[in-house]
Amino acid sequence: MEVLQGVSGLGREFDLVDMVANLIGAILGGAFYLLYRQIVYKYLTPVGS
Repeated sequence: MEVLQGVSGLGREFDLVDMVANLIGAILGGAFYLLYRQIVYKYLTPVGS
């Protein structure tokens, strides 16, 4: 996203700090999803499935 902002010509600029924040957010979001999926399958899956 940051690279596209830098080349779009719409007055937005590339920002390395924003790019790192986006990366950290994506990694944390993926980690929380995987944790959530494990919890759901462990505690909410019917026995015998």
